[in-house]
Amino acid sequence: MDLGDIVWNINVSHLTRECILYPEIGVEMKKMKRLMALVLCVMMSSVLFSVPAMAKKARTISTIAIKITGNANAGELVNHEENLKIEVVEAGYEYNFYEMTNTNETWTEKDTPTMKILLSAKEGYRFLAVKSGLVVNVEGATFKKATLTDSRYGCTVTVELPKISDHAGPIASVTAENKVAEWSASAGAASYEVRLVRDGNPLGVVQTVTKCKYDSRESMTKAGTYKYEVRAIGKADGTATSWFSSPEFVVSAQEAADQKAKNDAAQTSGTWEKSGKNWKYKLADGKYVAAKWVDIEYKTYYFNKNGNMLKGWCKLKVPGYTEKQWVYLDPTDGYLWKNATTPDGYYVGLDGVYTPAQEAAE
Repeated sequence: MDLGDIVWNINVSHLTRECILYPEIGVEMKKMKRLMALVLCVMMSSVLFSVPAMAKKARTISTIAIKITGNANAGELVNHEENLKIEVVEAGYEYNFYEMTNTNETWTEKDTPTMKILLSAKEGYRFLAVKSGLVVNVEGATFKKATLTDSRYGCTVTVELPKISDHAGPIASVTAENKVAEWSASAGAASYEVRLVRDGNPLGVVQTVTKCKYDSRESMTKAGTYKYEVRAIGKADGTATSWFSSPEFVVSAQEAADQKAKNDAAQTSGTWEKSGKNWKYKLADGKYVAAKWVDIEYKTYYFNKNGNMLKGWCKLKVPGYTEKQWVYLDPTDGYLWKNATTPDGYYVGLDGVYTPAQEAAE
């Protein structure tokens, strides 16, 4: 019998007989069985432990960074998404979507929007456990909490946006009837900035007002196509909305000439006279200006009952107000400061009146 035939034809029923007849073959068979058992154990171990081995290779996301731009505005639908933008630093994760948890249909000034932002880990990444020190940085909102889902492959970040009343909402409409601007009030606005535009170019400086009306006809001394632009300034955060425009209107050459003549006629004609430490203004009829406001060479001055020009901070009667108002008169030349911040840090409006609301907005 050939030795190879005995080894490969051996079976369980003849194992004992063959091993007795040929002891050396039995020894070889025992070694072969042990080798096969070892191979089988290795194969089963690789199957059983393959999933955990792969999981250990996933990289850990230890920091989340989110940037939120835009605002929710009073009167808008709670699920209106056009005004909000979510951005993330894509370091192993990505932004999916967000949802508001507020139950009302539209925003009111009293609301504080609460948002859940859903993130997911990219392939080969997992979020670090919250208790292990996951860091979440949020710009544009206040971070509240982070919740991990799907075996740490998902993360829900809850944040609070600024209160609706903390920022100015949009201006619904701007009109320019009779060449005077009027606009709808902005929820959350402390003041408004308004400018006049001619032929596509803004004129002069931006004016700040607290009322929803502005007359800049005295600046329309050249023919052209005009419009007003207005934006709101928030009460708490001081941020400005985008510009909102009125319909365009045309000023003819004749209208421009008439306006210039009207401006010139409004100026008081006379001469300045020094009286001790004070200045007076003498009219053409020989009388002195007293106890009144006057415009001289396109600047506004106030003279007391003695005819002396006043300077500095004064509490005076101002046209359009029933009670006296604080105004600031230039400490050297005496003219009324308008739409400016005084040297001691106080704001005076377009009419020269001290405006605390604008300081809060700034």
